[in-house]
Amino acid sequence: GYASFRWGNFPPGTAVKRGSSLFPRIDIKRWEEGKRERDLKKGRPVDPGEHEEEISIDEFKKVELRVARILSAAPVAGTDKLYKIEVDLGYEKRTIVSGIREHYSPEELVGKVIIVVCNLKPAKLRGIESKGMLLAAEGHDGGLALLTVDRDIPLGSRIH
Repeated sequence: GYASFRWGNFPPGTAVKRGSSLFPRIDIKRWEEGKRERDLKKGRPVDPGEHEEEISIDEFKKVELRVARILSAAPVAGTDKLYKIEVDLGYEKRTIVSGIREHYSPEELVGKVIIVVCNLKPAKLRGIESKGMLLAAEGHDGGLALLTVDRDIPLGSRIH
């Protein structure tokens, strides 16, 4: 039995099998990747960094946020980050140029119901007139997540 397994009971030259590690080495890269995922699952808050200047409720009310559905998304020629996105606001369709190409494929975008800033002054980006802005949140890893609604809300509905 095990009683003979005591220190010094084996004669010199006795063959021993190599056992498995009690504490295997940790691959630092894999551990750090897993830590990021665990932090995200735990809902660890992000570092807010610098805060913007406070605005009044009247200033906030000037921002026209509405519900829209993405109809199409196409890469903008000569860029790595931009998509030309067509959205349906219910009462009209608009083109928005957005720098989310590194985060979403066109197939992932089409059909998504999102939040759009509708009353930004139009801007020309790479020769395309953009009439609005998609809203997205940035996570710990720098990835973006588009803001969406959690219920079936009519397109064009105002966000308050």
